[in-house]
Amino acid sequence: EGKVYRKEELPLVMGTELLVGMGFLSSGVRSVRGIGLPRAAVTGAVLLNFGLLQFTGSRLGVSELAIPGLIILIGLSDAVHLLHRFEEALTAGLEKRAAVVHMCKDVGMACFITSLTTAVGFLSLLIADHAPVREFGIKAAVAVLVTFVVTVTTIPLGLSLCRARRAALPRLPGMHRIKYGKGRLVTTCFIAVMGLAAWGISDV
Repeated sequence: EGKVYRKEELPLVMGTELLVGMGFLSSGVRSVRGIGLPRAAVTGAVLLNFGLLQFTGSRLGVSELAIPGLIILIGLSDAVHLLHRFEEALTAGLEKRAAVVHMCKDVGMACFITSLTTAVGFLSLLIADHAPVREFGIKAAVAVLVTFVVTVTTIPLGLSLCRARRAALPRLPGMHRIKYGKGRLVTTCFIAVMGLAAWGISDV
């Protein structure tokens, strides 16, 4: 039988998720900003979301225990996209302030659209007959949007305060070849993911 963890185990679960996420980050970048800023963003988003739940008097049920993992996943994804574009801008010769502005213009809207569509997807649970499912949909949608706001403010603020004179070198060989604008790479990955999803749906 699958085990549903208790509220008391939430710090352990969140800590494990953060450690795993940071492990992947540390394997791909060699800078303190590349590891520390995503951690700060998702930690702040988790704390703010729990603060909102406490302020509104919302209960923390079993389904809501999945929200921290959702925040960490989405927050880290947005942070990595932003930081990757920032490093590319530094490599292209832009100074730090111009690189931050370029990062926000290039990737900010994409992150917003991703978060918005994810939130709308969770809000579709409002048509469910089960009240706890509807509550989860609302809380998850709010969590996604709050995470976006925290991420797109924390990352530029942190970059403006850090000393970033040159781009951080990737740890993994060949990582520098993965850049935005790689149409064939994106298309191939998209087809592979959709094929895997189609295969999974056939088994549902």
